[in-house]
Amino acid sequence: MHPVEEGPADEGHVVHTKALIVTEGPLSRPVPVALRFNPADDPPELRFCFPGGTEWPVPRALVEKGLRAPARGGDVGIWPCGRVQVIVEFHSPDAEAVAVVQFDSSALLRCVRRSYAAGTAAPRASTSAAPTAATPTAAASTAAAPATRPSVAG
Repeated sequence: MHPVEEGPADEGHVVHTKALIVTEGPLSRPVPVALRFNPADDPPELRFCFPGGTEWPVPRALVEKGLRAPARGGDVGIWPCGRVQVIVEFHSPDAEAVAVVQFDSSALLRCVRRSYAAGTAAPRASTSAAPTAATPTAAASTAAAPATRPSVAG
C-alpha cells in the first residue's frame, strides 16, 4: 500500500470530496481528494487520489473496518473520529513522513457502497449469458448480495 506517483486513472468510479490535512499548526488545510474504485481490481481497493498526482491504494476491507473501529494495514491506519469523521493516516514507504487526513465519514461510506454496487453490476452487464432469477445460481447470488454489503452506519 505505497503511494503511486502517477496521475489518477480514468477508469472506474469516482467520489469527489474534500479532506483536511491535519498539521501540528493551529490550522488545517482543506484539499480536494478523489476516491476512485475500479471494479476490475482484485482484491477490491479504493484509491485516495491527492493533488499533485499522488495515489494511495487501500484495500476496501480496511476502509470498511476503519469506518467502525481503528484498523491498520501496512502503511495505512484508519479510525473513526467522533460520529461523522474518519482519520486516515498514510505512512511513507521509508517511514520518514506521515500524512494525517480527516474525512467526512459519509464520503468514504459512499465510495465503499458504490464500489459494492459497481462490483455486483459489472459482471452482469458484461456477460450476455447472465443467469436469470429462475435459475438457482441467480437466486443464490441475489440472496447472498445483501450480506456482502457494508453495514456501516454513517
